[in-house]
Amino acid sequence: MKRVLTAVTVFFSLLSPMLAHAAGIEVTPARLTLIVAAGKTGELELAVRNPTADVQVFEVYPDSFTDTLSVEPKSFTLEAGAGRSVKISLQKPLEANQKLQTDISVVASALSPAALQANSGIKIPISVEVGQKTFFGIPRAWFYSGTVLYGIVVAIFLSAIGYYYWQKRKQTEQN
Repeated sequence: MKRVLTAVTVFFSLLSPMLAHAAGIEVTPARLTLIVAAGKTGELELAVRNPTADVQVFEVYPDSFTDTLSVEPKSFTLEAGAGRSVKISLQKPLEANQKLQTDISVVASALSPAALQANSGIKIPISVEVGQKTFFGIPRAWFYSGTVLYGIVVAIFLSAIGYYYWQKRKQTEQN
């Protein structure tokens, strides 16, 4: 019975991807995705918690694209059981159809010299996806294609009206 309970517990703990946990660090969510429009910036939040009994210093930083992604605050201290929200921002607007993938590293170290001096860390995958350039929420290519198609339909309609009146005038002149 104990084996079955252990297997079920392990199985369900593997199915919970919304919480990343390392020794001394708890981060939510376990994966970040930021979807922005071309030429726009955006931001996400990451919740960091100290599940230990010690006061810890946390450092949060992107592994790459440091000129594009920023983290605020980069370093902070948390009491035992306390938590803090960290803002991750896309600072530079990107071109259409670009995608960035990197990790956000969260590293914790004990503040007390009496505590075990082993740092622990966790990497949270982040992807930034940039959509197509849009006008009024419509992809730019569709907008231009629709405008051209609308112009063609209007031109055909006006030509048909002109042809109708030309035919009518021709018939009245013949009579």
